[in-house]
Amino acid sequence: MLVSFDKLEPGMEVARDIINVNGAVLLAAGNLLTDRHLRTLRAWGVDVVHIKESNSGEEEPAGGAEVTPGIRSEAQEAVAVRFKHVTSQHWAVEAVKELAIRRAAARLAGSSKPSTPVLS
Repeated sequence: MLVSFDKLEPGMEVARDIINVNGAVLLAAGNLLTDRHLRTLRAWGVDVVHIKESNSGEEEPAGGAEVTPGIRSEAQEAVAVRFKHVTSQHWAVEAVKELAIRRAAARLAGSSKPSTPVLS
């Protein structure tokens, strides 16, 4: 799950390596964030971090509607049409695409809000 810097808290587990603009690893995946890590990441200008989700499987949208694998698949197909001209595999593009999939799945499942706000 992609989390904006202002939502990060000590104890959260990093899901992907955090890499600076020069390609050096600032913090490897699997580490638990500490106050010191957060100060360092702020100094490097890190805006978002991939955090390991505490629960497994798909999240449910607000309102209790369940996102089944079929609904998620349908949402992925709908979003793929909107992203058909995007060739970048940049993490930001992937984050926006995932957010679009979650929103589409939530709408298809009968809710108007995504399960978890990723960036604010």
